[in-house]
Parts: sequence; structure tokens; C-alpha cells
Amino acid sequence: MKFGYLLAGQFLEGEDPHAQLGQALEQVRTAREAGFTSIWVTQHFLADFQFLQPIPFLSRVAAEAEGMSLGTAVLLAPMYPPVLLAEELATLDVLCGGRLIVGAGAGYREEEFAALGVPRKERAVRLAETVDLLRRLWSGKPVTYSGNGVELNEARARLLPANREATPFWIGATGPKGVAQAARIGDEWLVSPELPIGTIAERQQWYRDALPEGVRAEDKLFPILREAYCGASYDDAVRIARPALETKYAAYARWGHEVGSFDDMARDSFVLGDVDRCAEQVERYRTEVGTSFLGLRMQWPGLAQEDVLASIRSFGSVIARFSR
Repeated sequence: MKFGYLLAGQFLEGEDPHAQLGQALEQVRTAREAGFTSIWVTQHFLADFQFLQPIPFLSRVAAEAEGMSLGTAVLLAPMYPPVLLAEELATLDVLCGGRLIVGAGAGYREEEFAALGVPRKERAVRLAETVDLLRRLWSGKPVTYSGNGVELNEARARLLPANREATPFWIGATGPKGVAQAARIGDEWLVSPELPIGTIAERQQWYRDALPEGVRAEDKLFPILREAYCGASYDDAVRIARPALETKYAAYARWGHEVGSFDDMARDSFVLGDVDRCAEQVERYRTEVGTSFLGLRMQWPGLAQEDVLASIRSFGSVIARFSR
């Protein structure tokens, strides 16, 4: 079982972004000491919060995350020209020692598509196009392509990721078409934090049914993102995490996410409690949905840094149990 630490990279208006960056880097160092093996960041444009963008943010994080993988969870790939994205991600791969994982998604917020001039109805097509073009460019061979405003004529990328076209792509999706697309174009389907565990199990079947011939579900990691807080007790974890989580999930609701009540999500979506309870919940994900990777976010807008660091350190005891 592997554990990634998901940096929020987002904070309330009026807060000093320089101070918040310093706190994020401290979280990275603490997560590394606690046994997390990767660092992940999220992405939105024109969000309700101040939002550090993933590629430059991870470029700075790389200096604090020696030996750790870096991942995007998820990059809004249809918003980017593919050549620009291929070059920038290849640069990031160099900075993190060849340990980049590209988490990518189609996006869903209308205001993002409108502001960046990308038709929302084309998001799935553009996601598949971008993933395909990145792989082709990272092969190091000349690429010719025409479509969706992209014109390449014997285009050849010289800076390549360490794993070239085999650089892993984890595709974020929630609906039936998106999950099926993740099976077809990605190496893994990356599950978003709000999906209840029972829903994950149901949608895994969609994923399994859509896997290309010869690709075995048994070889998949089934990576899952979760909100988590590890405190002195379950009540302590809820007391500390609830206000900030409610702030975050109110924004998700405004953005069109299907989110349940806090109590429902605390039971079926979040990982909350003391070390023993958190370990029980991790084991539940391993046994009920077969995951061998959990990406955990422990900071949300408004949560104090000392509480974030305390949770990361406490969760290190959970990680130790799954490393034996």
C-alpha cells in the first residue's frame, strides 16, 4: 500500500500567498518524514480561493520532495495546447528525477472553458487527443497531426521525460462515459475525493468492462483520493476538520459536484479518526475496492497549519502499519 500527500494549494482571499507557500513546503517535508511517497496538487482556474497552479507549484515542491514522485490530481488537460503541455511536463519530470505521474481530467466548470476559449462539449475529445499527442511527442519521433486547432507537421520534442511515452497517465473521471474513457486512454482511473466507497465499487465495474482487450484489471492500482484527518479521536478529528471541510465542499457544491452531507461523507468518503480508526478505514479501501494507493488531502482553506502538521505526523503511524 502506497500513500500520497495531496497539497491543497488553495487558500482564502486575503491570506498571504508567500506565507501559504511556505506552509505547503513545510507540509511536503513533514509528509516525506511520515512515509508518504508522492506529492500531488490539484487544479482549477478562476476558483473561489487563491489557487497555486500545479506545474510551477510542483517545480518548487520538487526541491523539498527528494526521492518522492510528483503528480497532478488532476491537470485540466483540454485547456492546454498539447505541445506547450508536453514541454512543460517534460521539464517537471527532469526536476523530480523522472518520477512524474500525469493525472489528467476533462474538466467540468463552464466558466473555465469559457474563459480559456475551449468548447465544453469538446472536453472528452480534447482530453483523449492531448494524452495521445503527449505520448507521441514523448516518443521522440516526429509527429504530424491536424485537429481541434492543433497543427503539427513533423513536430519533434527533444526534451523527453525519463519514461518517455510510458510516463504514467492517471485519468480522473466520475460519470460512465468518463470512467470508460479512463479505461481506454489511461494507465489508471483516479477516483475523486467525494465518491462514497459503495459508489466506487459500482463504478469500478464500468472501468473493468471498458478495459481494452489484454489489459488486466488485476494489474491496476485503483488509486483513490480522500480527504483525511488523523487526530486524537474521531470526535477530535471531526471537530478540527469539519469547518474547513465544509468551506471546501460548499465550493464544490457551487461548482456542480454531487456532494452529500458532512455526516454522510464522514462515514463513506472521508478518512477521519485516531490512528486505529484511520487504519481500519484504509484497510476497508484495500479489501472492498482493491486499492493499493491512497492520495490524502489534510489541509483545506481555513485550517490552521499546526493542525495540518499534527495530522500528517499522526498518519505516519498508519503508514507504518501498511509498510510491514
